[in-house]
Amino acid sequence: MHLNAANRLRDSDHLSHASRAVRDLSTAINLKPQKAVAFEARGWAHLAMGRGGLARDDFERAARLDPKFLMSFSNWSKATGTAALAIEYFNARIELSPKEPAWRYKRGCAFFALGENKKALSDFYSADESDPRFVLPEMASATVALGDNDLQKASALLRKAREKSPNHPVVFQLFGELMLLKGEPIKADEAFSEAIRLDSTNGAALVARGVARATQEEWHAALIDFQNAQILEPARLFDLGAPNVSSSVSLADIEKFRESDSLEELNPIELLSTANQLVRMSQAGEQEASDLALILYDHLVAKGQEVGLCFLSRAVLLQMRGDLDGALQDFNRAIELEPRLSRAFNNRGMLYSALGQIDAARSDYETANALAPAFAWPLRNLGLLLRESDPERALEAASSALCRDSAFVEAYEDRAWVYERLGNRPAAATDLLLADRFRELERSAVLSGSKSKDD
Repeated sequence: MHLNAANRLRDSDHLSHASRAVRDLSTAINLKPQKAVAFEARGWAHLAMGRGGLARDDFERAARLDPKFLMSFSNWSKATGTAALAIEYFNARIELSPKEPAWRYKRGCAFFALGENKKALSDFYSADESDPRFVLPEMASATVALGDNDLQKASALLRKAREKSPNHPVVFQLFGELMLLKGEPIKADEAFSEAIRLDSTNGAALVARGVARATQEEWHAALIDFQNAQILEPARLFDLGAPNVSSSVSLADIEKFRESDSLEELNPIELLSTANQLVRMSQAGEQEASDLALILYDHLVAKGQEVGLCFLSRAVLLQMRGDLDGALQDFNRAIELEPRLSRAFNNRGMLYSALGQIDAARSDYETANALAPAFAWPLRNLGLLLRESDPERALEAASSALCRDSAFVEAYEDRAWVYERLGNRPAAATDLLLADRFRELERSAVLSGSKSKDD
């Protein structure tokens, strides 16, 4: 959206536009009171105006009318940015249904998110007592125990969980994490492999198995596991690797790592993990960290690691640094080595768009979207590409991106631009307010170290 239009919609009369959206949706609800989508839409309009309670009520009504809107509440909880409000909601649900274990389990998860482990465990145990067949409390309790490094308790809980559900993939995943903490990487590898066999979409288990294999110095196998996790979750990139090997890196290490002898001491996983951490540091404004990350990626590739993930990681960094020729070369190589890398197609499409190669960009975005149906960025970028030539298609693309990620700031702003062009100022104002709200929450998450953004 042009700056003056954006500012105009964010000025003092934005509430009247959002209010109009609420009024229009209320009229639609009065005419068709069973229309769940209208309740959810009005919930978002309320949220844009800061009316969290009314938003929650509308999301709950939408969920009652149509189960597919059960995610509405989690969207509301995410938008309000605090687990404390979620606990308030779960308290009310427990009061209404005191024998339903799911609500105690969910409240326990909210307590865990707040770091209140004792309250979390209390809820998990209560959920287990309410329904002994309910396996999630044991798994959640084992997660808490692993976080507290109480391996004996974790082991007992996982045995109980396995008795209840012998083929649950998360039970095997947690058992693998237990074996890693016990220093038994071979058993951990076996457990993670079983978790992946039971659920081939489990990216977390792939990353964990990669760590187990790195512990066994199976470098290539570890890189392939990290790469397959990236295929499943394309938004992840610079957080992949073995976190324990890079957690202590600081800018004070830069000169040491510039020395070739120091680089030779690092194995491929240490090179990847350290470079990824340095990229995250560079995103916070540390240019020297970007320079060193590039040196480490170069060294990783020079070690003969012909894995698409290595070239993709370096390509995205080169793209961030403005080296479009180098980035294009690495994107091409990454796709050649692993044609399922949706992130490579998406970012190459961004590069083609910057070079004015519109048809090539559109083709890459569509390929990226087909490869990863849950990845929001290709649709957002496709909408951005088409908003001048085909605003209706751009509106559809931005809306689809938001279905995949309800906190996608850029997609709200893109859709607002299109709404404004199509003359729907109330919808544009609502989207801009939501973009502002999510950007504020995102900024808080980055400052607290809870989120890393690499797009």
